[in-house]
Amino acid sequence: MEGIAFAAGARRSIIADDMGLGKTIQGIGLAELLRQQAGISKVLVISPASLKNQWNSEIERFSSLTSCVVQGSPEERSELYGTAFFTICNYEQVLRDVPFIERKKWDLIILDEGQRIKNLESQTSKVVKSLKSDYALVLSGTPLENRLEDLFSVVNFVDSRLLGPAFQFFEEHQECDNKGRLLAYKNLDQLRTKLKPVLLRRTRKQVLPQLPPLTVETRLIPPSEAQQSMDVANRRIMQSIITKSHISEMDLLRLRKAMTNSRMAADCTSLVDPQGEESSSKLTELQSLLEQICSQGEHKSLIFSEWIRMLDKIEELLNIQEITFVRIDGNSSARQKEQALQHFNNQSEIQVLLCSSTAGVGLNLQEADTLINVDIPWNPATMEQRIARAHRYGQTKPVQAINLVTAGTIEERLLANFEKKQELFSAVLDPETDICEVSMSGGMGDLRSKLQGLLASPSKKSRHRETVIALPGASVEAMSLSGGRLMSSALNFLGDLLQTQGGSDVPEGLSREIRRLLLNAFQRNEKGELEITLRFADDEAVDRLAVSLAHMTSMLRG
Repeated sequence: MEGIAFAAGARRSIIADDMGLGKTIQGIGLAELLRQQAGISKVLVISPASLKNQWNSEIERFSSLTSCVVQGSPEERSELYGTAFFTICNYEQVLRDVPFIERKKWDLIILDEGQRIKNLESQTSKVVKSLKSDYALVLSGTPLENRLEDLFSVVNFVDSRLLGPAFQFFEEHQECDNKGRLLAYKNLDQLRTKLKPVLLRRTRKQVLPQLPPLTVETRLIPPSEAQQSMDVANRRIMQSIITKSHISEMDLLRLRKAMTNSRMAADCTSLVDPQGEESSSKLTELQSLLEQICSQGEHKSLIFSEWIRMLDKIEELLNIQEITFVRIDGNSSARQKEQALQHFNNQSEIQVLLCSSTAGVGLNLQEADTLINVDIPWNPATMEQRIARAHRYGQTKPVQAINLVTAGTIEERLLANFEKKQELFSAVLDPETDICEVSMSGGMGDLRSKLQGLLASPSKKSRHRETVIALPGASVEAMSLSGGRLMSSALNFLGDLLQTQGGSDVPEGLSREIRRLLLNAFQRNEKGELEITLRFADDEAVDRLAVSLAHMTSMLRG
């Protein structure tokens, strides 16, 4: 009711609520209120193609108003616009059908997943903004991801004068160096004030008491030897590229390929090397997890993956376990998606919905009470969207979300970097924040620092926040302690060798000074134990160290 009242009062507005908080219902409610109070009769809904039928179903469920889904040949489509109270089309159709659309006078235009017009220069953005209506509503849980330009473009559809011309907006809110490279976003408190009359955002945290419980568990799965080897090899390629003084376009292509290969290897080695021997500790964990879920009674599960070939692997697993499922991915037609969703939601024997990230955008899947993220996406918003497919208004059961992460690989590092990506989003859209500036140091230096963050070892903080499966054989702490003992033993061994060779006496005070320097290099953990971190560039450095120690030992013994 608050969202409907806000949108009606503003006339043209953005509802940027988190995923799963009823933005579709607010759009339908706004149209009904304006019909009653302002006499409107023609509403154009523009949504992704996969959500058109879902809009039609929601309108039938919550309203007695007529609706029409635009489809068919150009001649058929031209006759459909404006024949019902709600006309529902997708963004691609708008580009082709703009002459048909402009023939009608629209009272209200609703953009679902409004971030589709975030690119100022795209043809879709330009055509959609050319459409005229007295009232407008943009629905988007992510009107802003990484660039302030995205939000400027979306707001421009609602009110082209609110943020002023582009050059003035960027002058007020961007700080660049003398070469025009972006360094920071500034005056964000002033931007929030400007947006307040047209933008409403409610977070999942604000409405959590109205939703059933959500449990999020991250399982760190030890990689197989082959997976670990692939990850190391691809990270070595990345490291060699980002340390170059000049990074060429070909280097960037190699960098993207190495990063993608590293992510795929964290799922299954055959995604990278289809001809090689398949190895995936994640599939083994998933098999055990599914057995556990299915043994606990009637559960419906969503399984998300970025990779269609990984969905193929999971499909084989489900067939072996005789688990009934349906599947939607980027290759599924709108009709196939609709049928799969109907079967999943309405047939009790269907236990699992396999879904790619792109195919899952905007879907309402409240029938599911378990969600498994087989891999970690680049963008934290994508992860939130996946969870919100099930944990949303209309859900009556507690929801469990399980993230499968291959330990020690780029996946674990992605998880550790998620919080940083949310900073700009929160700084602009959260009315309660006091952030006024966000550093956005750009250029190749920024790319290098971000990649170094991904290649670095995950922080203890990120491990502590997650539910962790212990590595087999030895925990990280035990391995660290063993490493310290090994280093102490090695140094003691060398000291004994030097003494047996009749080395000279140590000068008075030298060992005391070296001890002081060593203690400065160490840190004490919460248990009071001394710790030091050793980093080697690659396996070759370890090999060279081993050879050097062998030579030293041989020399001393000789």
